[in-house]
Amino acid sequence: MNTFLKNMSKYLYYILLILKTQENVFLCKRLNVEIVNTHSFSKTLKIGHGGRPDSLYRNVNSLHFLNINSINISINFTILYINLNFLCLIIYCLYLINIKIHTDKLNLHYDKVQALKDVSLDIESNKITALIGPSGCGKSTYLRTINRMNDLIQGVKIKGTVKIDGIDIYGKGIDVVKLRRRVGMVFQKSNAFPKSVFDNVAYGPKINGIKNKNRLTEIVETSLQRAAIWNEVKDRLNEFAFSLSGGQQQRLCIARALAVNPEIILMDEPASALDPISTAKIEELIFELKKSITIVIVTHNLQQAARVSDFCAFFLMGELIELGASKQIFTAPKDERTQNYITGRFG
Repeated sequence: MNTFLKNMSKYLYYILLILKTQENVFLCKRLNVEIVNTHSFSKTLKIGHGGRPDSLYRNVNSLHFLNINSINISINFTILYINLNFLCLIIYCLYLINIKIHTDKLNLHYDKVQALKDVSLDIESNKITALIGPSGCGKSTYLRTINRMNDLIQGVKIKGTVKIDGIDIYGKGIDVVKLRRRVGMVFQKSNAFPKSVFDNVAYGPKINGIKNKNRLTEIVETSLQRAAIWNEVKDRLNEFAFSLSGGQQQRLCIARALAVNPEIILMDEPASALDPISTAKIEELIFELKKSITIVIVTHNLQQAARVSDFCAFFLMGELIELGASKQIFTAPKDERTQNYITGRFG
């Protein structure tokens, strides 16, 4: 839907430019009138390039025609033009509202090594965006900028803009702890705490100040259900988390992330070390979670990216090479480097 709105805004804009440039010919041929002041039309064209709307009304008043009917038609056309411009603005605003994560000209250095180079990327709300590319291309580095985990690495320098819901997360006064409550993280290797299953999931709510046992029990059960593991562990809540299988531990980590109600979940190859059955369960879970959460996933498994993601971003040597709908990326990539990667010519 968001792609439709974005394209509609673009197409309407092009149509308006065509109509406006043809207005002289239209009026002369259809109404057999002569336009005395044609320079006004060139001024009105600027409305699509930052011109002020009130200047358009002034330009209309400066037009002089030999036939009074043509003035009425011109004014009506101008009103239509303004209304369509306003519609374009509304559509574009809807597009911006649907952008959860906005990155603009992001550069990141590990000391003297540049890991990200002018990365500009918009990630839509309640969609699954897969980051693909060969090892060392900057996928995981980009992922960690979204919840500022790179801050923990010595020698990191970051320039550019990363916004969530329009707020610069690298701006002054940003509470990183609160940010990480909103942006959960699931790592490649399951990192269950050396605690019981219950305490693993209840850990986040506890440190956020929830002490009521009934409330904690409710949160734990709900989170395990959302992570599609409740039926497997409901009789094992007091058992050590390490007694679970690898796939179960990974879903336990997802449940732990869900327990603090994040708006975004970042997943760094969450199924790379799992068997096919566990991988399928993780993918089903990811697809279900996108109804309420924005998901960004790094994966080397191109088949997985094609299966679960709505959008796909291809990184290469720190640069964002191509971003598009997953179907388009895997069937008709626009960049030759993307084509070479997905067909296995390198990486």
